[in-house]
Amino acid sequence: MLRGDPGYRPPTFSVKTQQGVTVLTVSGNDELDICARDTFDCAVQLSVNAGQPSVIDLRNVRYLDASAISVLAKALRTGHSLNLVFDPTVNNTVGRILGITGFLAKLPIFPDINAAIAAIHSGAA
Repeated sequence: MLRGDPGYRPPTFSVKTQQGVTVLTVSGNDELDICARDTFDCAVQLSVNAGQPSVIDLRNVRYLDASAISVLAKALRTGHSLNLVFDPTVNNTVGRILGITGFLAKLPIFPDINAAIAAIHSGAA
C-alpha cells in the first residue's frame, strides 16, 4: 500500500534505552519501503549514534524493500554494534530478503529483544 492510498498508515518508530542498549522498534504499518525510508533512516541513525550497542526490532515488519536494506547498509558502514530481532520461522519474507542481501551472515539475529540484550551483555553479539 502506498502513501496516499486509502487506509495507508506509515510505520512508527520508537527508540528507547533498555539495560544499556538502544532498542529501535518498528510498529504500525508492516512494510518498510520507500515511503518510510527517510523516517526509518533517521530512527536508525539515532539508534546507532547513541553511543551504545543497538537492536532493531523487525518482528512487526512483513516486507522490506531495497530502500530499507540501504538504510541497514548505511548503519553497518558506521562500524557500530547492530543487532536485529525477528523470527525467520514466522516471517520468511523478511528472512529471505535479509539472506539474499547477505545481512543474515553479517548481523546477529535474535528471536526477541531480551535474547539480543543478553547476548550483547555476555559478549556474544
